[in-house]
Amino acid sequence: MKKILMRFFALLFIFSAISAFALSAEEIYEKTNNAIYSVYSLSDSNEITFGSAVAVRKNILVSNCHVVMSGNIVMINYNKNIYPSFILYQNKDKDLCVLLVPELNAPYVPIRKSSTLHIGEEIYAIGNPREKNRTISKGIVSNIQDEYIFTDTSTAGGSSGGGLFDKEANLVGITTMTSAKQGDSTISIPTDWLIDALPTIIESPIDNKELSQNLDETQIKKEPYSEEKTYKIGEYGNNKISVYKNKTGCFLFWSGKLGSGREFSSILWSPTLKNRIAIFPGITDLTDAYDILSNYHNENIEASQNYIILNNIAYELRGINQNGLFPFLLATFEKEDLIKIFSNNSYFVVKYKYKDGFTQVIFDLSGFKEAYSKCTN
Repeated sequence: MKKILMRFFALLFIFSAISAFALSAEEIYEKTNNAIYSVYSLSDSNEITFGSAVAVRKNILVSNCHVVMSGNIVMINYNKNIYPSFILYQNKDKDLCVLLVPELNAPYVPIRKSSTLHIGEEIYAIGNPREKNRTISKGIVSNIQDEYIFTDTSTAGGSSGGGLFDKEANLVGITTMTSAKQGDSTISIPTDWLIDALPTIIESPIDNKELSQNLDETQIKKEPYSEEKTYKIGEYGNNKISVYKNKTGCFLFWSGKLGSGREFSSILWSPTLKNRIAIFPGITDLTDAYDILSNYHNENIEASQNYIILNNIAYELRGINQNGLFPFLLATFEKEDLIKIFSNNSYFVVKYKYKDGFTQVIFDLSGFKEAYSKCTN
């Protein structure tokens, strides 16, 4: 009898502990609704696509590609404030897109692996159906097929890109569509895909050493960067665009950043070669960039499936392929006026292909005009 009572109280304790973590619908809404955003994607013909997004970091949001890629300009609405954003990562096949909102500093939600869900589990969908801000609906996981999560939660147009949460307010999916064939089920993409993608967005997707490990130094004539031959004039703008001069002329060098703010990649540009840009994935030091550039010639230059975005137009970068890696990339323009483009924009983006998607790096241009004037005077 004593053993039976002990087991009973042990089970009661475990049940109480589990129940203590389960939140009511009101509590889940309070914990998560401030991380749900409205997304507006504007096309060239002024057509607007409306949807939702969920914050997974203070300025990083996740949504559906069919929402954010329907236009050229993506804006985020948070508490009636409109913020510009752009796509950090995209995977159209999985309908998973990740946005950076540079000016945003707001609450975000914890993420749980969707692979730990089970059929019958209680879940909650929060989104912006029909542009009604932050609406919650309750349901259960009715099925899981090919990692997609089927639920009986009620959603409508505008909910795409919203959050699917468990009863502890963890994000477990991104609501994507309604399936009439499945009894008006809501289909959500799994957070497992997001978890796999996040390291390529927040951390460096390619190690610096990995980029240069295939160099055959015995066949390369070294011409290292030298402070005696090149001197620095100054740094300008938020991103510290550096201006250097040497015997052959003047050039600008500065780094780009991932969504986390971590520096990743750099650019070298000279007014004397104003139609050509050299980009160095994974490199932020001028000495390393100079060494890599001086070690290569123009032979075997090929398309890389990496892109530079200028004025909302994507230009494919070219480089020398080292077993699928590109130590440096080149962009050559015929008609584009880079000086004008750099002067009239606050930043540009470079998209790097990584695994089955893309990650993007932002290059700030706030100090370009001053840096350019120092280089040409």
